[in-house]
Amino acid sequence: MNLLGYIKTNQLSFKEKSFNKVDTLVITWMSYFDFEPIKNDLPLIIKDLDKYPYYQKLDPYFPSFMARSSRKIMKALMTSNRFKEMRILDTLYLIDKKLNAQFAALAVFINNKIVIAYRGTDPTYTGWKEDFILSYKDKIHSYSLAKIFYERIIEKYDEDIILCGHSKGGHIATYLLSELEVINRIKHVYSFDGPGFRTLDLFKNKEDRLDKFTKIIPQSSFVGVLFSNETEMKIIKSRNVMMLQHNCLEWIIKNNEFIYVIKRTLSSRY
Repeated sequence: MNLLGYIKTNQLSFKEKSFNKVDTLVITWMSYFDFEPIKNDLPLIIKDLDKYPYYQKLDPYFPSFMARSSRKIMKALMTSNRFKEMRILDTLYLIDKKLNAQFAALAVFINNKIVIAYRGTDPTYTGWKEDFILSYKDKIHSYSLAKIFYERIIEKYDEDIILCGHSKGGHIATYLLSELEVINRIKHVYSFDGPGFRTLDLFKNKEDRLDKFTKIIPQSSFVGVLFSNETEMKIIKSRNVMMLQHNCLEWIIKNNEFIYVIKRTLSSRY
């Protein structure tokens, strides 16, 4: 099954079935949804979003590139026994052409922990420009925004933190793990097909931090294998082909877990 199938099928509470990597990907994808219109109403339980007509339209889901599929996911989350009680705590969004920054982050309270998800590239020119800047600069402005949002959350709440992101969002979450001075509150970091870094020594003298890190890529990964990757990557199956496997909505899930394989496809290795 795909991600939507997982949300519809897994109706067990977190007491009945513990929080897992697929749950993290669900929240990661939510970072592509637009929560700015309700920012002043946060925190808010996700099932209560149904009272906002805005979330019955396609508009909030366009940043995901797959608006119709994303709206189906939101509707499924609102009625899911597993997810409907999770609480949206905070969000941060910025598009700035002068800073070349396209950034969005979401904080969710779920299963006695807080998951902070960083958005990947959206359909804006600024977003794509920031991606290209990654190829020749050591830092992008989104790094500082990610740190600001993280510090804002840990100042307000005491729970353990999971950081995650898809594509550029996973890249940003990985950077934070390497850059923050204190990481005792961070229990794990997930990068879902996020690109690597120009430098090979990102975790130099901080190798122990990699115990808190998991990078997951599809079998035909293109984005996730760009630049240097000094960490082990878990490889999974997808229902899509070649570069389209970057769309994590079609990653294959069985028994509440991804389907893993030994190696990448020939096209990905090439």
